[in-house]
Amino acid sequence: MAFTPVELLSAPIEQVEKALQENPELSMLMLRGLSSRILQTEMMIETLAHRDMGSRLVSFLLILCRDFGTPTTEGIKIDLKLSHQAIAEAIGSTRVTVTRLLGDLREKGLVSIHKKKITVHNPVALSQQFA
Repeated sequence: MAFTPVELLSAPIEQVEKALQENPELSMLMLRGLSSRILQTEMMIETLAHRDMGSRLVSFLLILCRDFGTPTTEGIKIDLKLSHQAIAEAIGSTRVTVTRLLGDLREKGLVSIHKKKITVHNPVALSQQFA
């Protein structure tokens, strides 16, 4: 499942190897992309390793801030339209639990939601919620 539009390309391995050998810039681009993907995967594994859903949600929101966040005057706006169901599926929870936890974070003034876009007002304070 992807949160952003993706395009999948398929090419014979021989063509890919040849292109990488002939174009060092392409090799570096591929290396950066793979490194970023490995980091994202490691962070998601760490997020899912948290036992309680509150910690999982907070970790997931912080990952989204890093990968898709746009600084605003109110905080970091996660530039994705996310339903509570999509968040629940990503962290291995239920929509009802995510709705309740997001409500708690909203009441504490840590996040706000407008048109399915979440703004994290203070990432440092958010990260300390379930430390």
